[in-house]
Amino acid sequence: MSMYGFDTSFYDYGFSDPAITRSFYGNPIDFDDELYFRRRPPVIRQTPPTETPPEQKRHDGTSPLPLGMDWSLPPRVWEGRNTVWPHDSHKKWSYCVTVPSWTIEADGSDTVFFKVQVGIQSPEGITSTREVPRRFNEFLKLYSELKKEFPKKNLPPAPPKRLTKMRSKTLLEERRCALAVWMEKLLSDVNVSRTVFVAIFLELEAAARQSCSELNLDDSAATSVPSDQFLSNATSLIGSSSSITSDLENSFANETSEVQNHGEPNIVRERSSDVQRDLEELTRKCMELELRLTIEQDARAYAESFAATIIQQNEMLRKELDDVKKQVKPLETSHSDLKQELNKCLKDKVELENEKQEGRLETLIKETAAACTTMTDETTIS
Repeated sequence: MSMYGFDTSFYDYGFSDPAITRSFYGNPIDFDDELYFRRRPPVIRQTPPTETPPEQKRHDGTSPLPLGMDWSLPPRVWEGRNTVWPHDSHKKWSYCVTVPSWTIEADGSDTVFFKVQVGIQSPEGITSTREVPRRFNEFLKLYSELKKEFPKKNLPPAPPKRLTKMRSKTLLEERRCALAVWMEKLLSDVNVSRTVFVAIFLELEAAARQSCSELNLDDSAATSVPSDQFLSNATSLIGSSSSITSDLENSFANETSEVQNHGEPNIVRERSSDVQRDLEELTRKCMELELRLTIEQDARAYAESFAATIIQQNEMLRKELDDVKKQVKPLETSHSDLKQELNKCLKDKVELENEKQEGRLETLIKETAAACTTMTDETTIS
């Protein structure tokens, strides 16, 4: 029985036969009113997965920045040296970037500087900060340099630049917040956060030098505490010995001699401070050399890639020249053949013209001869 109220079996040409329909559509599915058939599902071709190169991870020991540091998210609350960062502080050196404030110069130029705060954390968990004033054009310059360095990456766009000068506090505060968010998005990429352009923009070398000097000062202060205590004890001994009577002059002399002998910690402290200064200079020089080496390596790699591209282009041009030469050679041969054929045609033409002229002369001679004969005949008849 049809579900629409009329019989369509009259128009059936044998396609309702299960043997025929199974060959076309597969196994049948029984419903209440009629027999419907399910089509075979399409074959889905599975493509093999493409192998992606391993991504670089932070704090994996491959960072070319000073002290091998890597970028990290900034802490929510700044508590000086004991600031808690949102990552494990016992891994390696880390740095973060914030834009907390802005200033306007009072020299009449009204130039706006955004204070970029660079925080550095040592593996021991000690935090140090350093401020770098930057103008808005310097942020845009950093963005253009990174676009040239990574042309295939979708870097977050920099905040837009307005035609008029921004002097209102609300607009400057909006731009500061936009720059802070943009820097966080930009440095979230590992490759971008490890570039030389970022290191120069944030002055990471000077920030690392400052943090190292603070750590060395803390260590020297910790080591100089016993010597200070010893000196205070010695001065107390000197004050107590001054109250003793003249009968104890020998003991006073012995005590003063002991105090003079114990003046050696001052010399040791001076020597330790000299050694610390030398160490600071050495660390600074080492960081400068590392930065120079990284810059030179990047420049060499760029020069090598540029030379390789030039060599490839030269090879392509040579191949094209060879192909053109191969195409020109048959043209030259065909040109010479055409010249020869033209010369032959010209010769044939000259010969034909000569033959025509000779034929014309013969016809003229025959005609004149016939005219003469006719004249002679007429004279004889007359």
